[in-house]
Amino acid sequence: MNDLRGQNDWHHEAFWKDKISFSSAKDSFVKPESSTSTFPRVIEDGYCIDHRPEYPRELISVVKDQIIALEQQGLPATFVMLYDELWELWRNYPMENSRLLPTFDILAFYVDPRLGQSGFSPHRDRQPLDVSASFFPDGLPKYVTRWIAVEDADAESNSCLYVIPKQHDPGYMAGDDDDEGEEKDEDGGDGKDIARNSKAASTSQQNIDGGVNPSVIPLQRALSTKESYQYIRALPIPAGSSLVFSHRVIHWGSSGNPKTTIKPRIAISFTYSDPEFEKPYLKESAFKWSGSPPSFSIRLLLCCCQMLIYYQRFGLDRGGVMSCYEYVKEHGGKHLEEGYMRKVLREFVGAVKEGGEGGDNDSEINDSDEERMLEEMLEQADEFEDDYEHEEGDHEEGEEGDMDGEDDFEDEFDDNELGEGPLEGSFPKRKRRKTLDDDED
Repeated sequence: MNDLRGQNDWHHEAFWKDKISFSSAKDSFVKPESSTSTFPRVIEDGYCIDHRPEYPRELISVVKDQIIALEQQGLPATFVMLYDELWELWRNYPMENSRLLPTFDILAFYVDPRLGQSGFSPHRDRQPLDVSASFFPDGLPKYVTRWIAVEDADAESNSCLYVIPKQHDPGYMAGDDDDEGEEKDEDGGDGKDIARNSKAASTSQQNIDGGVNPSVIPLQRALSTKESYQYIRALPIPAGSSLVFSHRVIHWGSSGNPKTTIKPRIAISFTYSDPEFEKPYLKESAFKWSGSPPSFSIRLLLCCCQMLIYYQRFGLDRGGVMSCYEYVKEHGGKHLEEGYMRKVLREFVGAVKEGGEGGDNDSEINDSDEERMLEEMLEQADEFEDDYEHEEGDHEEGEEGDMDGEDDFEDEFDDNELGEGPLEGSFPKRKRRKTLDDDED
């Protein structure tokens, strides 16, 4: 297996096309139509299983093969977002309510119990200050996730999702009290996340290994008696079917049985939101759906953002964190919604504070320093966007633009406070995870 660390062309499309060889299925899929609406169940129970007797089988198969190939090369499954088939899959599972728009929050999951892997532990996806305001008057949630099984997901072997239904969760509509363990800041978050809309609450779904678990107390409230455990719902589904659930459902991925597992659990999640509650991650100028997927550079930008937000989950090394940060720094100001850009940069600061995976944190960063650095990075991103637009205008007029614009966009992280030398252009590598599909030789 070739070591990709140090490759200086990872941000080019040709690099990724060379990594995976497959036959495109984007012109041969069957466009499924849901026979029944999922939303009455989502309103009533907080979740719904959307079975698809007919689904784009060949497309699902290709996406699965791509994810497996990425994992075999030590690359996070979410980089499947770089390929056209993922976006074709997205189009085949539309959200049937026009009030909810895509957020571009896309994740791919590869969970193999035989390798000691498991899904996220219990959490809610969002923790608004005003829970009731995060629902429409008819009870429709203003934020939902569609979780698509790319491989069969079952309760016994490769793990499935579990939920606590709305009617058995005291905090689903009433909220989770601050004095019962919820440490929220003035934005309505858990102290770690940033609201992307002043009228909406912040994100707090990051229940990552070793981090704050905002749902411990809500889970205890929902499971306060022996009988209440009987309300837990296991949701095994076959490949091609999906789960739709609201931002308030407590849900988690089980830990499968390595002795009975014969294949990993592979899935894709897409999220949708009322823009008044949470804005899409991309600015309107960055992407308008016209039948074609976003440009490669925007897809890679979204991938890098996810790598930073979930850096602990993806196990990025120092070089990976810095490479993704450099790419976001260069492209985020122009394409990302401001609140989301702030969230991504805050997570990067968190990665620096922790010193990266397995690294020593020689320079401690206190809260005031963190806020200062965050504001400086945001100001620099704005300056870079202004320079970019100025250069673009100069070129359109036939003038010679300032090609040294990037030199003006330096910050204290360019010297890499994670303890390494400059890593610009290096591949966002993580520790390679051995897969059971590897050849013995």
